[in-house]
Order: sequence, then structure tokens, then C-alpha cells
Amino acid sequence: MQPDKKKNKNMRVFLLTIIVTLLAACASQPAEKSKPNPSREVISQASILELNGQIAQSLSTLSKFLNDNPDDYYVRLTYARTLMKMNNYSEAEREYETLAISQPNKYEVIYPLALLAVKKHEYKIASKYLRRLSQQDLSVIYLQATIAEALEQYDVAIMLFTEIKSGHYELVSHYRAAVLIAKTRTLQKGLVKLRRFKPFGKDQKQQFDLMEADLLIETGHPQKAFDYYTSRLKADPDNHKLLYKRAIVAEQLNQIPIVIKDLAYIIEKNPRNADALNLLGFTIAEKVNNLSDSLTLVQRAYDLDPNNPSILSSLGWINYRLGNDDKAINYLRRAMDGATTAKIAVQYAEVLWNNGDRNQAQQVLTQAKRQFPKDKTLNVTTDQFAGR
Repeated sequence: MQPDKKKNKNMRVFLLTIIVTLLAACASQPAEKSKPNPSREVISQASILELNGQIAQSLSTLSKFLNDNPDDYYVRLTYARTLMKMNNYSEAEREYETLAISQPNKYEVIYPLALLAVKKHEYKIASKYLRRLSQQDLSVIYLQATIAEALEQYDVAIMLFTEIKSGHYELVSHYRAAVLIAKTRTLQKGLVKLRRFKPFGKDQKQQFDLMEADLLIETGHPQKAFDYYTSRLKADPDNHKLLYKRAIVAEQLNQIPIVIKDLAYIIEKNPRNADALNLLGFTIAEKVNNLSDSLTLVQRAYDLDPNNPSILSSLGWINYRLGNDDKAINYLRRAMDGATTAKIAVQYAEVLWNNGDRNQAQQVLTQAKRQFPKDKTLNVTTDQFAGR
């Protein structure tokens, strides 16, 4: 036998001997009974329910446990996080505030509260929370930069975004800095800044891939973005992401045949694309006035993604146009809790106003103005209501 083979055989025998000895030692030890951990068990049950798509049941399981065990930190934290996933921000905020009483400086409690404050444009409150956390933490710097941008402190925002050179927020921070440079200086300087970024890894490359078009849209150049997508589609005509993004821009440019063509192609290839179903349904309702087909499409989107604010608002608005006011109000109320655009608030206020609930309509617009202070549509809608 050759020396190397003999050495390898001896090593395998040695390792096998150790394994057998350890297994024998474990077998000779009496098994200790693990103590039951109710918190861990209920979190595990809730997680399994959530993974199976039973989020309401998951929340119910956690809530029932908290009724009997209100001081359980980890179950309440899990409950708050699940509420966030459900876009139930108001209830999530209450849960995090409860947790903050006993954990006033803990990142996993305080950072979500800062995020929720930013979402409501309560920047002073958000900054107060952030001061409790490490000022070297990149997520804290990112949120501080976001606040500076919202307050139109653009030079400060660019400086803070530029500080983030690694981690989860690196790419989005580089993008935000490029957008602000394009807005405050020139489009070309913003594009130069963006193109300097060197994406690393598959995920980052995929995210970075279409950011140039995103910058063009955000800085008010939709036609340039449309041309960019069209150029890319010549080389990759079956790219659903490109088609969907071009459809969004085409809708802004009122090129409705292209919107319908691109979205219909996506749905033909992937009937479970909820975003494409929703956008096509809403476009048909608004631009073609085919409410029956639009409701069918948006209902399919809702069945696939029932907590998506954009889908909820589409379903609410189409039901309103069909005369189903109770359904419309219900869907739009749910959409408001996770609203990411002022358009949802305008739709909800319109429905409430025309159903005689004018005080509530005004409250919705007032709240939306705090959340979207720069949105011109809200001011126009408020003036229209005042003149009625």
C-alpha cells in the first residue's frame, strides 16, 4: 500500500473511533427532559401559520397569548413585526410603543418606531428615536439622510447618503444621492454619479440594472425612461420586468395601447402576476371605461395579494364606479393604512364625500397632507371640496 493511502486509511479509522466513542457516551447519559417554553411554542405556531399564508390566524394566536401574558417581550415583538408585514402600521406602532416602555434603547424596538414616524412625516419624533441608537449604524445614517431629503436639506442628505459605502443600504443610498444631484444640479451629473457605482453580486446587479430609468422617471423625464426601456426590450423582448416598467411609464404618457399590449403579454405568460393584473384592470377602468372586465382582473390580483394597498385601492375605486359604495369604502379604508401615494387618500375622500360623510373626507385629506406634504393633487382636491 502506498504511504498516502495508508495514512488516509489510518485517519478514517481514527475519526470513526472518535465518533463511535462519542455516540456511546451520549447513549449512556440519561436524557434530560427539556422544560416547556410557552413563548417559543406560540411563536413557532404563529410562524408556521404565517408561512402557510394564514396571517390572520397567526395574529390571532399571538394576540390570545398576549391577553394572558401581556409582559412577554418576544411574543409581543413577533406580534408587532407581523402587524408590520400586514401593513397594519397603526396597531404595530402601538405594540412597539408598549415594548419601548421596558426597552427604551433597544434597536429592534426603537428603529421600527423611527421608521413609522418617518412614514407619517413626523420627522422630529423620528429624529428623537434615532438619537437613542448608535450614530455609526448604517441603517440609522440612512434614515437620517431620508429625513434630511424630506426636509429639503439636500446637501446634508447627499453627504449622509454618500457616507454609506457598504451593507444593505449601500445601493439605495448611492441611488438617492444620484437622484438628488440630478434634481439640484443637472441630470447629466446625476447620471454620472449613478454610473460610478459598481454592483457586486447577482442581487445587487439585478437591483442596479434599471436604476437609470428609475432616476429619469423620478427627475421628470418619463419619455427618456420610455425610450430606455424600449431600447432594452429590443435585446430582451421577453423580459417581464422591463415590460411592466415600460407599461407604467406608457400610462403616464397616455400611450394606452402599449400599456394594454405589454401587460396582456405578461399576464398571458404568467397569469399569477398580481401587479400586472392590477395595473391592467385599473387602466381599462379609467382609460377604456370597461368596468366589468377591469373588476375581474383586479379581483384576480386581490385573490393573489389581498393586503397590497395599490390593489385594495383599485378594487375600492372600481366598486365605487359600479355603485358598490359599501364595498368601496371598506377596500379604500384598508388601503389607507398602507398607503404609499396620495392618490389612495384622494380616492377615499372622494367616495366618503359623495356618500355624505364630509367630515371624515376632510379628515382623510388633512391626514394625507401630513403624510404627503408635497403632493399637489391633495391641494387641488381640497380646494375642489371647499367649492362644492
